[in-house]
Amino acid sequence: MPFLQGTEHCVDLALYEDEVVAAFIKDKSMTRLPLFSETATVMPSLLLKEQQQQLIRAAASCCRGLGLHTGVYNVDLKMTSCGPRLLEVNARMGGFYLRKWIRLIHNVDIFHLALMCACGIRPVLSGSSSLEEDQEDSDPIADMTQENGKDSKGYIMGINLYSSRHGQALATTASPQHLQLLDQEGHVVLSQLDGDMTSDGGSLEYPRCNLAVRASSVDEAKSKLVSVCTKLGLETEESVLEVLSAFEQAS
Repeated sequence: MPFLQGTEHCVDLALYEDEVVAAFIKDKSMTRLPLFSETATVMPSLLLKEQQQQLIRAAASCCRGLGLHTGVYNVDLKMTSCGPRLLEVNARMGGFYLRKWIRLIHNVDIFHLALMCACGIRPVLSGSSSLEEDQEDSDPIADMTQENGKDSKGYIMGINLYSSRHGQALATTASPQHLQLLDQEGHVVLSQLDGDMTSDGGSLEYPRCNLAVRASSVDEAKSKLVSVCTKLGLETEESVLEVLSAFEQAS
């Protein structure tokens, strides 16, 4: 497919009989060429509320068009100057760190949503009356989108670590044991892709893990992540700031 200009976003949404009952958006930073490997991400989305609604409606429309009517699905899109454009649809819940992040920020377990859909039970989000009952004047998608993170538990921002770029640090200053200790002490949020974070990612260069921090604001999250990465020898301050420069609070 042709390269699409715009910002990249991931939407995890639960559909029940074509109705959107839950949706969660993360924003992605620039990707690593030539494989468009993911570098950094932030949740909740920093887009304006109206743009988030566009993404959710587009993701739901794409799923319905593919015959996906009930379940939890993972949809990647780009927000272009002409609106949302589809990159891919995964007919499953989002993997890697997404379940953990959504639980931390939104207090929702998408695995439970998937189980309810599979059992023919309409998923219900606690504390959201607009999703619990049909209301003529209610717009569930408008109700579930974030207004610059005000309705969530702060922000979580992280970078993916790859053997080709971070292998030396993963074997020394940022060893798996050290990262796991930092995670246990609450300094970082570590998500491992597999059991061996120092192994070769292979020709497709899969990330070994994701290293994230939590903060009450976007600027605080950036500052904390830069500090962690530089102290562990994973990245230089300039390189981290370049990757995180894509994350600017909408106004």
